[in-house]
Amino acid sequence: MSFMYDALYRYYSSAGPHPTLMAGDLLFEKHPKGLVLRGEPTAQFVSPPVYLHGAWHLYEALQESGELTPELSLPELPSIGHDLYALLKEWTNMRLPNWRELLPREVVDQI
Repeated sequence: MSFMYDALYRYYSSAGPHPTLMAGDLLFEKHPKGLVLRGEPTAQFVSPPVYLHGAWHLYEALQESGELTPELSLPELPSIGHDLYALLKEWTNMRLPNWRELLPREVVDQI
């Protein structure tokens, strides 16, 4: 989880509270007449859905915990996982339509 935290922290820190040159890449978009300043990151570096990713990681933790500790086994968990996956896919299709092109072929084949 530290990799996920570090990546998200650096991303948001570089774009907002402690802007670096990366903020220019995140918030400016090329336009025929120059650059357009956007209120949120452009499609090139779309901002990740932090809470949705957190929910997915909690789902995975509960799934593995339920296998080890029966008291933590939730009968609704498979349905929740299906719903979370659908939300992640919907969000990604909406915000980053070419996401499949950015992943290795073997990963896309598993989806």
